[in-house]
Amino acid sequence: MDQFLAWQMKLIHPKDVEEAREGTVEVIQYLREIIEERRKRPGNDFVSYGLSAEGCGRHMTEDELLGFCFNLFIGGLDTVCTNMGWQMRHLAENPEHQALLRAKIRR
Repeated sequence: MDQFLAWQMKLIHPKDVEEAREGTVEVIQYLREIIEERRKRPGNDFVSYGLSAEGCGRHMTEDELLGFCFNLFIGGLDTVCTNMGWQMRHLAENPEHQALLRAKIRR
């Protein structure tokens, strides 16, 4: 997780263009390793799905598959973390909503 968060900072909040390039290269290298691993041993995950999925009568090209995986990586880190952060902030600032959730859980 620490490595993923470091890559996220390089990609989403880079100090300069070189840091963004470096982060992109590192993530792509990691994703290529995962893709190759799933080729050998498919699992029940999105990368394995991407390897087997067909659209318009064909499988994804290597570049399409890498783009698919890259979008999942970025979306899974930045979007989810940001969304969860805003949800927690909302609950911290709205105790009545906390109480509502607690009441629903107790039912």
